[in-house]
Amino acid sequence: MIHRSVYILVVLCGMILPSSAEPATKTERPTVVSVTFAGNNVFSEDRLRGLMVTRPPGFLSSTKYYKEVLNDDISRVVAFYRQHGYLNAAVSDTGVVRDTAANEVAIELTLVEGDLTRLEGLSVFGNTVFPDSVLRGRIAVAKGEPFNPLAVENGAMAILQMYADTGYLQAQVEPEVKINEEAHRAVVDLDITENQQATIDEITIRGLQKTQEYVVRRELSFEPGDVISYSELLSSQRRLYLTGLFESVFIRPAPADSAAAARDILVEVTEPKYGEFSIAVGYGSVEKVRSRIEVSYNNLAGTGRQLGGRIEGSFIEQGITASFTEPRTFATRWQTDVNLLYELQQEPSYDLTRYGGRLTVGRPIWRNGKLTTTFRFENTSLTKVEPEEVPDDLKPRIRSLTLRLTNDTRDDPFDPRRGTYIEFSNELAGSFLQGTNTFARSIMRVKKYWPWGRKTTIAAALDLGWQDSFGASEDIPLSERFFAGGPGALRAFEYQKAGPLDDEGNPLGGKFKLVLNLIEVRRTIYKMFGAVVFVDVGNVFPSITELALRDFRTSVGPGIRAATPIGILRLDWGFKLDPRDNESPRQLYFSMGHAF
Repeated sequence: MIHRSVYILVVLCGMILPSSAEPATKTERPTVVSVTFAGNNVFSEDRLRGLMVTRPPGFLSSTKYYKEVLNDDISRVVAFYRQHGYLNAAVSDTGVVRDTAANEVAIELTLVEGDLTRLEGLSVFGNTVFPDSVLRGRIAVAKGEPFNPLAVENGAMAILQMYADTGYLQAQVEPEVKINEEAHRAVVDLDITENQQATIDEITIRGLQKTQEYVVRRELSFEPGDVISYSELLSSQRRLYLTGLFESVFIRPAPADSAAAARDILVEVTEPKYGEFSIAVGYGSVEKVRSRIEVSYNNLAGTGRQLGGRIEGSFIEQGITASFTEPRTFATRWQTDVNLLYELQQEPSYDLTRYGGRLTVGRPIWRNGKLTTTFRFENTSLTKVEPEEVPDDLKPRIRSLTLRLTNDTRDDPFDPRRGTYIEFSNELAGSFLQGTNTFARSIMRVKKYWPWGRKTTIAAALDLGWQDSFGASEDIPLSERFFAGGPGALRAFEYQKAGPLDDEGNPLGGKFKLVLNLIEVRRTIYKMFGAVVFVDVGNVFPSITELALRDFRTSVGPGIRAATPIGILRLDWGFKLDPRDNESPRQLYFSMGHAF
């Protein structure tokens, strides 16, 4: 079976990776084998090559030669010099040497850097609203520093933004640059025309068909009589879009006479179809065949309230869920979610039947953050319990409160290339909330993503958890413990079997969990196909006092990704660096979506 898996991986890799043994044809573009520079003293070759699309071969990549692309690269290099004060920089000669037999080209660019021009002075004229010091602070070049034309342009735009945020919609900023070629000095004069400050007259909403008007107005952070602020218009536009009620949202001042002191604000929206019905079928190494039927309506009576239901099942889990969402609880920014559930689970150590519900109240607390509080009311029954070292109570009644704080700056929640996700939660069960079990639990999760070039992403994650019982409870119910091992982390282990096991090999779970997806390198190889290499480190421990470095386990391995219209297909092959007795040294997982 193992040899067959190796064969499958080799075949897949052969399909994805281009073969270097295939001879080049006459119609193929030549490959760039080197890019060198002459005449560069200020910036290194590596720094200049980093600006170019035309590059020598790198890790699992090569670049074809296109004259038009090289011309764009040359313009980019020259612009880079000029942005650092070398206003007369130029590429005086472009050498392209072609080896027709190997179908390769070597490129050499000869540079004339010229002299460095510095900023001699920066003056502001025509301003009455903002002092000179504030406006000069928007230009990211100080006297005596290398003159940067782009910084002057960006500074002028920043000044216009300042005026637009205080109602001066017709303000004009015209930078005048004077260059002394002999002394290599630059003087910048900012000529400002402020014109009249504008306020909001009326707010007109267009495009509503089912949604009630008050649902739109409650998301706006401005009202008639306010000074027009472009930042507030954009912030309100974003908030409306994030409600999920509209396909598109545009907020802008209505056309008017430039001298008008009051302007109407237009809010234009496009509504989608609010009812959804979906059926999904998939496959994973742990769940085997899985399916889901979901129905929802996202705008009950035009109020923005949501109602939904879902039935899903797999070889290890079946359940039914009903949900209701009130986006503005008692006309506040707090959102309330009510979820009712009934589910069956077949875990490696036990079977579980659970029913109950969760009430969650939360709100955004900054641009990317959210604070939520959840009350959990669940009745559970455990059967077919394999481990003998479990609490006597096999019917936990969990009544708990959880406070959770999240911050999400990822550019894409499903396939991120940059950004950070942070989650921190504290849960208290039992005590004054009643229930059969009293325990406390804290969990921290962090996921971080860095782009590396155009095709590669570096990713890492941390999953840290602690819990313990107190009061009348002597232990944590088996269904509430931490487990590790599977397609998400420690991928060289069977599902839930990376932590403590009994004498029969059944997972016992633990009260402390520390798992690091230490590094995962994701790289696009060819069109929709990609490859990864990963290192996972960590384990689950019976308690925090039993944490020991010698018990940390490590999984390493390669993986294959396919970005399909239905999601990312994932195949990971994990290897244990320290396999122990009665353990398989490797594990193969197929699943959907990234591991984290």
